[in-house]
Amino acid sequence: GYEQAPEDFSAVNVMVNVFGGSPQSLLFQNVREKLSLCYYCAARYDKASGMMMVDSGVETGNEQKARDEILRQLELVKQGAFDDGELNSTILTISNALKSTVDTLSGLENWYLTQILSGTDESPLENAQKVSQITKDEIRAAASQITLDTVFFLAAKKEGQDQ
Repeated sequence: GYEQAPEDFSAVNVMVNVFGGSPQSLLFQNVREKLSLCYYCAARYDKASGMMMVDSGVETGNEQKARDEILRQLELVKQGAFDDGELNSTILTISNALKSTVDTLSGLENWYLTQILSGTDESPLENAQKVSQITKDEIRAAASQITLDTVFFLAAKKEGQDQ
């Protein structure tokens, strides 16, 4: 999580998506695809709490390896060790999603409710313009503020097990 909620959500949004928010992300490409350490692995950011969360489906026995690799991928984002293609693809995906927000009444309602709750009045199109200008340095700065807070595993109760 963040010590303080960042003022500019745009850089955080792009950073989280480069890290683990899409099939092009480092988590998906490396932890899931290349290393096969989990069934799924994704990051999301909760603007209200200022927390980034990583969810993954990990096979029993791979917990520590997956945890270590997830943290290693975060370090790579902090170092800016992702290429321009990954960044451009992420920005395009986010920008297109923001631009399509204006296509439905419910999309607009959700957007502006979130804006009101966070004390801003930026339109989806204004935010898409901001997102399109995010730099690798801004992503590194956003990632550098992330600190590990809590790790937990949920597992099914095995037959004959009390807890």
